[in-house]
Amino acid sequence: DAGRHALDLTVTDPAIDPASIIASTADPTVIFDAPQKSPDGHSILLPLRRQDVGVGWTDQPIDLTFMTSMGAF
Repeated sequence: DAGRHALDLTVTDPAIDPASIIASTADPTVIFDAPQKSPDGHSILLPLRRQDVGVGWTDQPIDLTFMTSMGAF
């Protein structure tokens, strides 16, 4: 969500540990902060650490890493 300067994810699989989600891009200036769980329990918000990176990050591939009971993915 470029307007909120954050990556907004919907997590429906209960096996995914929302606190373990790490988002990254190839651009070293785009750094996401710790995941924040929404009140509905399904949406995860990863705010950008820097607010001045513009909206170009929304056009880049984003890699997600997270933990489950079966290990990291």
